[in-house]
Amino acid sequence: MTLMNFLKERRSIREFENRPLDPDDVSNIRNVIAEIGNDFGWDEVTLDLNLDSDLIFNELNGKAGYAGVMVKAPGYITVQYGNRDKMNYLKGAFVLGELETRILPLGLGYCIITLEDHLIESKRELFGLKGENIDFLIAVGYQQHKPPFNPEATSSRKTVDEITFTDENFTKPASEALSKLNMQDLFYALRYSPSYKNKQPWRFLVDGSEIYAYVVNDEDLKHSMTDMGIIMYYFQEMVKTMGIKGNWEIVKDLDAADGFIKLGRFKI
Repeated sequence: MTLMNFLKERRSIREFENRPLDPDDVSNIRNVIAEIGNDFGWDEVTLDLNLDSDLIFNELNGKAGYAGVMVKAPGYITVQYGNRDKMNYLKGAFVLGELETRILPLGLGYCIITLEDHLIESKRELFGLKGENIDFLIAVGYQQHKPPFNPEATSSRKTVDEITFTDENFTKPASEALSKLNMQDLFYALRYSPSYKNKQPWRFLVDGSEIYAYVVNDEDLKHSMTDMGIIMYYFQEMVKTMGIKGNWEIVKDLDAADGFIKLGRFKI
């Protein structure tokens, strides 16, 4: 499956089969984590597979998850940050994007669970002092079988014209500019990237052969920085299928202007 189709069909799995991970899958997950660590060579984000699933579920049920309902899974990957600043959340999200694209081909379901700051005592109870810097859990396991013809709930998505523009005021949709770059389908698929509370905090400015990424600057900025890192990762990987090789040039000073923060530039 191409990354573009993967994004269109992507669903966070919230119901897993009630059985432990097979030893081979445990080994595969740990190998993926080690490979990502080697590939990124960056120690500001640490991943670790935790199989004390009942302990984690019982402690966090009613406190984390979706509407206070914790996702019960046979394994959880902890995401620990060395430094909890905005830039690390952005960069760390590239690690999460890579983790997801390597975990799913193993036939495993995947769901990102946010651990809010008020859960610090629960995080310490579960993970010790390092738990203070664990902001996400990745639930992994085997997707629970659902009856055929049982439609899954999907969240609404902004249109391409609502996220891509040709002006910094974000008033002029970039449809024509995207057409010239042959990127209409790419941005259509990017709309399905996950986001905290489905806020979809991303805006993209198309200026000739350059794409600029912006994030909405509001009270959920910490979460939005992670969402932005993931969607920027997907963009970077998807353009490779178009023969375009490059990386985002991340802005050094993340200053807010008119409710938005410019995060990076990508040269086509």
